[in-house]
Amino acid sequence: MSRQRAVGPVAGRVRLALLAAVAALAALAVAPAASSAAALEFETITGAYQDPHGSGDPVRQAGAHPDVTFRFTVPPDNPDVPVSYPIDQPHRLIAGMPPGLVGNPQAVATCPESLLKAGPNGNSALCPAESQVGVAAIISPGGSMTTVAPVYNLQRPADAPALFAFNYLSVVTKLQPSVRAGDFGIDIDSGTISQGLVMIGAEVTLWGVPFDPSHDAMRPVGGNLLTCIPGFGCFGGGQAASGVPRPFLSLPTECSGEPLVTTGLIDGWRTIGEFGSASFDTDSDGQPFVLTGCDELAFDPEVTVAATATATDAPSGLDVELRVPQTDAVNLPAAAHVKDVRMTLPEGFTVSPSSAVGLGACSSAQIDLGSNAEPACPQSSKLGTIAGQTPLLDEQLTGDVILATPDDNPFDSLIALYLVVRGPGVLMKIPGEVEADPTTGRLTATFENNPQLPFSSLRVRFDGGENASLASPLACGRYETAAGISSWSGKARDLTSPLVVSEGCGPRGFDPGFVAGSANPVAGGSSAFSLAISRPDRTAELSTLESLKLPEGLLGYVSKVDVCADAQADAGTCGAGSRIGHVQVAAGPGGAPVWVPQEGKAPTSVSLAGPYKGAPYSLSVVVPAQAGPFDLGRVVARSPLHIDRVTAQLSTGIDVSRVFDRKGNLSQTVQGGMPTIVEGIPLRLRELRVVVDRDGFTVNPTSCEATSVDATLKSVDGQSSDGSSRFQVGECASLGFAPKLGMRLLGKRQTSTGKHPALRTVLTQP
Repeated sequence: MSRQRAVGPVAGRVRLALLAAVAALAALAVAPAASSAAALEFETITGAYQDPHGSGDPVRQAGAHPDVTFRFTVPPDNPDVPVSYPIDQPHRLIAGMPPGLVGNPQAVATCPESLLKAGPNGNSALCPAESQVGVAAIISPGGSMTTVAPVYNLQRPADAPALFAFNYLSVVTKLQPSVRAGDFGIDIDSGTISQGLVMIGAEVTLWGVPFDPSHDAMRPVGGNLLTCIPGFGCFGGGQAASGVPRPFLSLPTECSGEPLVTTGLIDGWRTIGEFGSASFDTDSDGQPFVLTGCDELAFDPEVTVAATATATDAPSGLDVELRVPQTDAVNLPAAAHVKDVRMTLPEGFTVSPSSAVGLGACSSAQIDLGSNAEPACPQSSKLGTIAGQTPLLDEQLTGDVILATPDDNPFDSLIALYLVVRGPGVLMKIPGEVEADPTTGRLTATFENNPQLPFSSLRVRFDGGENASLASPLACGRYETAAGISSWSGKARDLTSPLVVSEGCGPRGFDPGFVAGSANPVAGGSSAFSLAISRPDRTAELSTLESLKLPEGLLGYVSKVDVCADAQADAGTCGAGSRIGHVQVAAGPGGAPVWVPQEGKAPTSVSLAGPYKGAPYSLSVVVPAQAGPFDLGRVVARSPLHIDRVTAQLSTGIDVSRVFDRKGNLSQTVQGGMPTIVEGIPLRLRELRVVVDRDGFTVNPTSCEATSVDATLKSVDGQSSDGSSRFQVGECASLGFAPKLGMRLLGKRQTSTGKHPALRTVLTQP
């Protein structure tokens, strides 16, 4: 037998790969029954990041691929004797790796689980040398480590990102990695540790580059375990691994100046479920694990953005792909991980009001960001899908884009998103804030402090269709998306991606539809009155109803209605006694705009108010800006109600509109028209219906001659359109006409001949 490199205290060290390392440790050990029922704690917990070549110098280069060692011991039940059993046998250990320390099981071959006990008498494994990723040693009572087992990369279960294991004298220990919630670091769980091992601790090393020839001495031949003799080293190795060396472990890519912290949780068989905890951030010499050299890390991201709609003024989905080239060269550090992403869509690509149809949202309780639980978000909150590639997994990442509940999200913002990313044994819930420019509606999405995990591509697709989340610009042209991508290493890149809108490029005319009339066109009868203004897609948006003239004789019984006070009319808070009707509004591009009010939302109203701008009466029209999960407040329009002194003909028009936010504060005032954008969401108004339907309020004319309802409308770009809707009532012949005229002379002693009496005349119509 040839002499091999020593292991542990006997010859130096046993190295552990932090990615899977810490977990491996706990998985190792167990001892006889403890004499105390106190919760098990660590006595010591240490580790190292070392160069496998030469003297094993410490490695502090960010993104490097060192061997990683983890060692722990538990207290003895009697520290005063040379050989003492543990105070309690370890039952389970969970090791928490520093965020950004990752392992790539795709860098090595896998071993079928059936070979784990295929060695002599089942005491060792017969896995391929190309599947070995490190070594594990048990620290027996007395502190010696005489037998060392290889750690193998197993064929992973369907629900796990990887699985590592070792066979120590017929006792198989499996180490299960997972991505933890919060900082998205790697946890490794030993599960239940067998009581068949007698130990006071363990030392495990996982290799940064398993195929490196420096590890051949620790690769057993013929399924044997390594035997280590104090002062002489370890024997039984010497097998080479064939294949191209690739990094298995990579250090974090952040140089914050803060040391890397590894944590451990452990419980004992006498106190199952009562975990002791400890951590370390220095090596055995007390030197902090502080990384440097981030300027040497590559970071060259690329971004591509494409819209599903190529026409103007249309509902549109969006396809965003972020690519980050990775490297698997063993002599180069890993590429820097993406930290922050800030993406600004082209001006004109805005939130589509049509998306609110059937739209739901996910509350903070339903997403449950602080856990690894599957979100309980409603299906209606899903806006799109996610697909990604990471070098760490043999399967594609998938997931959902989810709309957060407004004001109930980590940013307390109106618009926020959750990216829910799934992979084998992986669930990541990443929040992002979306800001809409209050003047233009331009959207900026920001995702900060993203997981310190590598990916080569991440594709986020927002669904298209009539109720897509976005609306395309109103004009054709070449647009650009601006993206700022920064890394955990400190490097940043400013990128752009072109986007072309090339259909529906003609001039945007303004020829809105206008229809008005009585629901019951009977002369002299009481009837609801309504009007509707509409426009098709790709035409100029309505800005105001400049004037509206009703037919002579179409009147309202103001005596039957409470008149709303001016202050309440301005604020849109008139009582039910003054309400004479309601409105309906359609907003958004495409063939399925959203209609307000939606079922279950606040109602709209038209109320009669008092004198205003020289008119004897006025109207207060209220439209709550509520749709789907969004509450943008309310819009209040004031309109003077003029009465012609000669004909009694009624006319009106919009004088001013005020927008009150969802907290009731005045946020916007529009003189002479209606708002076109609220809280950064362009309304893209499609249709406006006004219905005056208070019972007994409106009365039709008693003339059956044809007349009209006339309106002057204006667009946001200053175009004007005159609308006229024919108006005529019938059944005039059925109207009674029996007027009575009464006359009387008045004045004391003035009714005789030659005097000058007053004359009183009364005309009555039953």
